Amino acid sequence: THRLLTRPSLRNFFFLTGTFLKQISIASDKKKYYFRPLYNFLYLAHRLNDAVSLHSLLIKYNEKETVIYSYWFNVWVTILVLLKRAGKINLTVLTRAHGGDYDMAQKQPGYFPFRSLEMRYVDRVMPVSEYGKMYFQRHYPGFIGKLEISRLGVTDNGDNPHPEHNVFHLVSCSFLLPIKRVNLIIEMLKHIRV
Repeated sequence: THRLLTRPSLRNFFFLTGTFLKQISIASDKKKYYFRPLYNFLYLAHRLNDAVSLHSLLIKYNEKETVIYSYWFNVWVTILVLLKRAGKINLTVLTRAHGGDYDMAQKQPGYFPFRSLEMRYVDRVMPVSEYGKMYFQRHYPGFIGKLEISRLGVTDNGDNPHPEHNVFHLVSCSFLLPIKRVNLIIEMLKHIRV
């Protein structure tokens, strides 16, 4: 079993090297790791440092009763995966996955370092759309059993009470990116009566 120490050591170096080489061995596009090896290795080293800090908080929780939920499939998932791979935690880790969390076309430098390793150690990945689930199935076919769609939104509880004044409010929390299609909100307004 791997061990993490709370200070830099040769053992940590070997843990990082082993993790890095494991990722390369299971990655579908190995070229991306060869072109940026120092960046990827340093990224992992920083995450290990974060993992050591997070571990001191997580050891207080009962492993059988605790589920860690990440709203974004991001750096925190990498940190939790390092702790799981090192055998330091045995908590259930769930993560949602939004388009920017998995779609390589939306990510610079065009890939997600250590995603294959993350998929291996995360217990459940919850894309927010059918497209997301299909994307993961296509790119990570060995982990189909970990996928479950978890859409955003709320239960329809009917109309809100109408205020006494006649002011119409429309709110969007979207980033103004082309993929969000915020322009369709404006198009929709042409078809409703207020």
